[in-house]
Order: sequence, then structure tokens, then C-alpha cells
Amino acid sequence: MNAHVNIRLPSSENGAVLVIALLVLMIINMLALSAMARSKLQFLMAGNLQQQTEALARAENALFGGQQYIINNIQPPAMPNPTDPAAVAGYVTFDPATGNLNVEDPSFWNDSANYRTTGDPNEKYTIEYIANRPALGGQSLSVNASPAPTRNIYRVSSRGSSQKRAVRTLQAIATLEQAPN
Repeated sequence: MNAHVNIRLPSSENGAVLVIALLVLMIINMLALSAMARSKLQFLMAGNLQQQTEALARAENALFGGQQYIINNIQPPAMPNPTDPAAVAGYVTFDPATGNLNVEDPSFWNDSANYRTTGDPNEKYTIEYIANRPALGGQSLSVNASPAPTRNIYRVSSRGSSQKRAVRTLQAIATLEQAPN
């Protein structure tokens, strides 16, 4: 018994299905690579946002620390003891000739004489004494009136940095009322 089966293939097939399948796989591969690249970019953006948020929180904490320092340690007439280097670190007087402190310059924050910390080296602040002005509503037009209270005006600048060197700088104006003499 010799059975011989003869199978005939259509002569018109020349691998078109294989070519189409390869094209579809290539398109799917490109879409997957694009999605992976987009995911990586979103991951990096989320990490950057986290670092910026950490730096902002540290700057806000330092700003609060500077305001607390004014409340707790600076007594009128507004200047700390200039003979105590620890008392004057991070405390400057406004100089109208030079204008504002350049707290955006990173080199300003490299000199420890320019700032104080809250205890965390990534939370720095400086206090700038601006002026002594009459308190709002404190002036009297009466000849026999007692002296009006005054307010010492300070600018508190803070700098917060994250573990990966993201940096935020904030400023606030603080006032300290001084009773009349």
C-alpha cells in the first residue's frame, strides 16, 4: 500500500500575510515605546514637583522661623546686640543706596554671616531692618496727645532647598510695634 497524497498550494500566495503581520507588530511596538517614554517623562515631572514642594515647605518654615525670631528676640529699638556675632548673623539694615538684598543670588546664601537657620541647614532666613514708622492710625492731631506708637518694619527673606537641590526663595514683611516713650 503505497498511498501518495499530493497537496497543491495555490500559486498566488507570496507571503502577504507575513508582511502585514510584521507591519502591525511594528506599529504596536512603536506605540508601546511612545507610551513608555511618556510615562518616564511624567515620572520625572512628578519627582521634580515633589522636590519643588519640599523646597517650598522648607522656605515657608524658614520664613516662619524668621518671623518668630523677630517676635521672641528683637526688642525695640530694633537692633540686636552688635557685639554678639551670633545675634547679628542674618540680620542686616536696609541700605537705600544699594537697594534690596540680592537673596536670589546663590552666593548670598553661601556666607553663613548672611543668614540664620531654623536648625535644619536646608532652611535659611535673613532679617532686614527697613525702617521705623508711625503705626497706622497712631498719629494724633491733638496738641496734648501722647506720642503715637511706632512700628519697626522688617523684611524676612527665606530660602528652602530639597535633598536634590531644588530651591525656593520667599519674602515677607513683618512689623513689630513699639510703645511710645
